[in-house]
Amino acid sequence: MEEYRNKRLYKIYENKVSQIETLPESRTIFKSERAQTEILYSESGDTTLIIAGEEYKGSFYLASELLEEWILPLLVEGYSPSLWNLSPIDSSYINERILPMYDNFDGAHQRDHAISVIDASLAAAKDLGVNPEICYIVAAFHDIGLTISREFHHTESARLFRENEYIKSLLSDQIINLIAQAIEDHRASSKNLPRSIFGIIVADSDRLLEPRTVVSRTIKFGIARYSSSFDMQLERCYDHISKKYSREGYLKYYLPTIQDINNREKLYKLAEDKKAFSKFFDEIYQEIVK
Repeated sequence: MEEYRNKRLYKIYENKVSQIETLPESRTIFKSERAQTEILYSESGDTTLIIAGEEYKGSFYLASELLEEWILPLLVEGYSPSLWNLSPIDSSYINERILPMYDNFDGAHQRDHAISVIDASLAAAKDLGVNPEICYIVAAFHDIGLTISREFHHTESARLFRENEYIKSLLSDQIINLIAQAIEDHRASSKNLPRSIFGIIVADSDRLLEPRTVVSRTIKFGIARYSSSFDMQLERCYDHISKKYSREGYLKYYLPTIQDINNREKLYKLAEDKKAFSKFFDEIYQEIVK
C-alpha cells in the first residue's frame, strides 16, 4: 500500500507488536492523531481487540510515525477486552467524595485542576480509542495523596485508591492494580516511564502546558507554601520554569498535541528570556494578589 511507504509497519498478535516490512490486505478502522498511528484490520485471524468501544476479531496491524516506539505495545495493551469489562464508577461518588478533597489543597491543586486533568484525559482516551472510564478514575484520584504528603503524593494517592472500600467492591484486583500504577506514574519528576497507556494519558493531561496556567499555578503554590513577597516569588517561579519547562528541563511529554507543542515552545522562550518572563510573571502575580 503506497500511502504507508514512509510509515513503520507492525503486526499485532496477543497484545504484542512486531515490526513487518509489508502490509497485508487490510482496512483502516481507527486513527489516532496523538499517536500518529492507524490501526488496520482484516477479518481473517483470531485476535480480539476492543477499540473505541467496538469489538473486532481478526488480524490487526499498525502504520505509525510515532517516534517513541516503546509506547505502541502499551497502546495495544489498552485495547485488551479485559480492560473494557468493568462496572462504571458512580460519577456522584467522584463529585461528592473525591473532588471535594482537592478543595483543601494548595492553589495549584484545587478542584479546578482535577477537573481539568479529567477533561484532558477523557479527550486523550477518545483520540487513542482506549477505555475512558479507566482514564476518568485515574485522573480523579491522581492527587488525593496530597492529604498525606507532597513529596510522595503520587504513591500515597495510589495507596489511598487501593484501600478505598467502594473501589474494592466495584473493580477487580487486575483493574485496581492497573489504575494504581497509572496514578503512581503521573508524577512529572519521575525517572521511570509510565507502565500503561493510562499512565501516559494522565501524566500528559497533568502537564497543562498553557503558559499562563503554568505560571499562575506556580505562584499560587508558592504563596501557599512560602511567602507572598514579589521578589522571592519571581525568583522561585523562574527557577521552577527553567528546571522543569526549559529545553533541558525534566518535564517529559509522551503524546503531545499540536497545541501542546506550541505551548511548550512558548515556555521554552520564557525560560530563555528572564526579562520577558519577569513582565509576564508581574501581570499574573498582580491579578492573583490584588
